[in-house]
Amino acid sequence: MTSANDCWTDHQLIRAMMAIKIIPQCRLQGRKPSRKMNTQALQDPIKRDCFQTTLKDHLLSEFPDNIKEHWTKLKTSIIAVCEQTIRYQTKKHQDWFDENDSEIERTIDKKRKAFQIWQ
Repeated sequence: MTSANDCWTDHQLIRAMMAIKIIPQCRLQGRKPSRKMNTQALQDPIKRDCFQTTLKDHLLSEFPDNIKEHWTKLKTSIIAVCEQTIRYQTKKHQDWFDENDSEIERTIDKKRKAFQIWQ
């Protein structure tokens, strides 16, 4: 068994110097958020028929030999037809207060009456 004099190194304090730097997050500038196509418009048969006919007219009958060139032409033609016919989605923020106006008014009236009774 060792004496207490031999174990003095186990209980010494340790001091360390650290340099911590907090780097702010980089914001991507010049990058626009991706927009989504209004695919719900294709539920309408008239819009769907218009989309199909313009896509058939817009696609090439002859395909290039290079796969990358073929893919870029196909992609640009599909995007162009979508922009012409179904367009992009528009964000509609629904006003929740107008729909629930009667319910909210009833709740506020109950609160006011309870407060008046309490007073």
